[in-house]
Amino acid sequence: MKSILISGYYGFGNTGDEAILSGMIQQIREQIPDCSFVVVSGNPDETARMHGVNAISRIDFPRISQEIDKSDLVIVGGGGLFQDHHKIEISSIFTQPGLGIASYAIVPLMASMHLKPVMFYSQGFGPLFSKESKVFVSYVCNLADIITVRDLPSKELLEELGVNPEKITLTVDPAIGLIPVNKERVIEILKHENIDLDNKEIVCISVRQWEDKLVEEKYIEHIAQALQNFLDNHDAHLIFLPFQSYDQYNSDIEIAKKIIEKLKEKSRCHNILKIYDPAEIAGIMAEAKLVIGMRYHSVIFAAISDVPVVALSYDPKVSNLMKDLNLEEFSFDIFSKDISLLDEIIDNVWKNRTEIQKRLNKSLNVLKSRNYDSSIVHSFLGGPKVKGLYIDRKTDSQSYVSEKKYILKTIETIHYQAKLLSSLQLEYQNQVDSYKNQIKNLQIQINDLQSQNKNLKSEISGIYSSKSWKLVNLLRRCVDAPKSVIFELGAYILPEFIKKRLRKLFFKHVIIQSKEPLPDAVTQFLKEVNEKGKESLIIVLSGTKFLENEGQRPIRIAKELAKRGNYVLFAYWRWTHDECSDFGKTNDNIFLLSIDQLLNYSKQILEFEYSKEISKVFLMEFPHPSFFELISSGNSNGWITVYDILDDWDEFNKVGQAKWFDKDLEQYFVLNSDIVTAVSPALVEKIENHDTRYVKLLPNAVDFEVLSDKPARPLKKGKITIGYFGHLTSSWFDWDLIIGLANKNNDWIFHLIGYGAPEITLPENIVMYGKVAPQELSSYVKNWDVAIIPFKASNLSKSVDPIKIYEYLYFHIPVVVQGIPHLERYPYVLTATNPQEFEKCIEKAHNIHVSEIDNFLKNNTWEKRVDVLLEEIHKIRTTDSVKNMLFLKDKT
Repeated sequence: MKSILISGYYGFGNTGDEAILSGMIQQIREQIPDCSFVVVSGNPDETARMHGVNAISRIDFPRISQEIDKSDLVIVGGGGLFQDHHKIEISSIFTQPGLGIASYAIVPLMASMHLKPVMFYSQGFGPLFSKESKVFVSYVCNLADIITVRDLPSKELLEELGVNPEKITLTVDPAIGLIPVNKERVIEILKHENIDLDNKEIVCISVRQWEDKLVEEKYIEHIAQALQNFLDNHDAHLIFLPFQSYDQYNSDIEIAKKIIEKLKEKSRCHNILKIYDPAEIAGIMAEAKLVIGMRYHSVIFAAISDVPVVALSYDPKVSNLMKDLNLEEFSFDIFSKDISLLDEIIDNVWKNRTEIQKRLNKSLNVLKSRNYDSSIVHSFLGGPKVKGLYIDRKTDSQSYVSEKKYILKTIETIHYQAKLLSSLQLEYQNQVDSYKNQIKNLQIQINDLQSQNKNLKSEISGIYSSKSWKLVNLLRRCVDAPKSVIFELGAYILPEFIKKRLRKLFFKHVIIQSKEPLPDAVTQFLKEVNEKGKESLIIVLSGTKFLENEGQRPIRIAKELAKRGNYVLFAYWRWTHDECSDFGKTNDNIFLLSIDQLLNYSKQILEFEYSKEISKVFLMEFPHPSFFELISSGNSNGWITVYDILDDWDEFNKVGQAKWFDKDLEQYFVLNSDIVTAVSPALVEKIENHDTRYVKLLPNAVDFEVLSDKPARPLKKGKITIGYFGHLTSSWFDWDLIIGLANKNNDWIFHLIGYGAPEITLPENIVMYGKVAPQELSSYVKNWDVAIIPFKASNLSKSVDPIKIYEYLYFHIPVVVQGIPHLERYPYVLTATNPQEFEKCIEKAHNIHVSEIDNFLKNNTWEKRVDVLLEEIHKIRTTDSVKNMLFLKDKT
């Protein structure tokens, strides 16, 4: 008995792929009745039940290797496996084996190592956008002995990639031979779903979800509108048939619910809530008067029963299939903005059903004449040769000789590697001995330092207990007493405006260490950290208050840290004691207090008896002088210190802002922090060049939770509608540039959202909106064609990494930027250096459709940023044992 192993996208509840597998097995068994199958599956039990075959897990690689070794032929099953919609990353074969598109190379690669023949069975290839995906597909196809493809564009694509044309054969999708269930079974299914459609005309609908939710929202609107127009004119019922409902991201049922929700005639809409076998889905479609299908195999199921079909094309494979069926004019591109065209296509097909059925029948017979994949399989396994077939396979004797040479070469390589390993082992052992000596010397130094530390503490204790110290301390209090009296009298005598000014100056520069115990709320929070904390306690020193719906970096980082089980003391800046302060624990693991309150109790907080399992971290977001003692004390108490550089504070200071900034003090923070991060490449370069230490690039990111989706507002639009949100101060924002563009292009409309704009006269086509809450931004942005960041070019601007760039791209808007050169590496971002370039970039961006942006957004979330930050903290925690031994030994 011949044995065949089949791999592909099976066991994931996808009706189309299961139809392919069913068609393959049926066709091969007709040619080779005594043939056994082993299918590599995501759900082996379900695959075995549905197809009556042996099935194994797609991530059980040892078992897969064993089964390949026992097989006579390895087949990579049909379907659109190799495409760039989900991005092909070659490295994922090793980093995420069994997951992702690159994983489809694993089985043919193992088969070639076992010297087994490999056949690609009725594959669809493309679209391929990146160089990496093209290299990958070319490599994988060269592992195959023969490749059959289900459409001509796939054959042409492989030939472009350099695959030998002689081993590529044009066939057809195996599901074309699927036999639908009979009408009795269809009635039984509909009865089970509580659908009674006796003597009623039905239209079957197939829709699917899309990763890009903005695109999905648009085509939901288009489809719902077209279906409502159809129901208004025809007494028919709609049945929504799911082809996959694997998880929340792959659920045809959920997308159907959203469409039905928008329809008025809900009583004539029926949503099938179970994934049925392919033959059952095909049987239901066979009873329809019309199929409107997005899924590739919904079109095939309609065709095999001569049911007229309208294709909702989301991929070239769907339009290619309609072309093969001679129904190309009835294919609607779901990304099209002309929604009236869909109404016309549906109406045209409905009116000409009889003629279309005839065309379908004729086209289907032509396609079936290409259905000889199973004959090729038979030829592989010793059956009659297919005329004109080229098989790139060695003879048995050649294979034996090749295998023997391979084994001898492998033995020779192993001997060589053994000698090399022996040499390396000796070298590493010498290194280990050297490191042991270094550790021994370091331990001696540590012991000496600990002894010195103990002696110094003893000397300090002796000084404090001496009579001379007590006398000096008494005299100091006597000298300070008059100052205290004067300060108290001032509270009653001085005018209020003078008192406020004095308090502000005093508060700004003086740290008062409270001798009072910690407030109960803080003590309780720190005790909770010890009792429940599994990760870290992080003190965040922020220049801004904690506002839940704001997108500032310190707030987003704090929330993400807390979400992972870390505890956060969020200390924010306020200018005076009179300023209202938020104090206490929020709903999550965050405790709010002002920076002056933190400084007031810093000694008690730093020296609190924390559990050894807790990582203690300072995260400083700006280098204020009042943090000097705090960071120094933190270092001496075993805290991990992080300086997160948000801006070029030196440049801010030069233009009259951040007057508190001290260059030497920032250098101290850079050199004495365990970790230094920066938001932009320019800041990384500046710090590394000046202070010769490693700085980790940690850009800003996007927060999906803050940017809610709102309906578009009815705003004024122009030939090109341009938008901006953010700070509008003239020290950043290039008003001359924008006013000049507005005057020159009076048919353009500029929407400016934000605060800080100067008092100037603006052209009529510049519309100001003031500050808008982040959750409302989408209602404005949906009116824009292009987003802009028109910053004045300076050392200050080139160092920023504006959060708005990520938010613009989240809204799928192309962006034109001035003044921030490093943003040119981001997708759909055009950069300019002068007004003429800026104008041309806007015109160019207007014609850009932002589509493939989801992967960029997924890799630029605050979750990803905190991953990097925690990884750096973990490195310090696991390697900085010297610091802990020096400062913590006496406390444990």
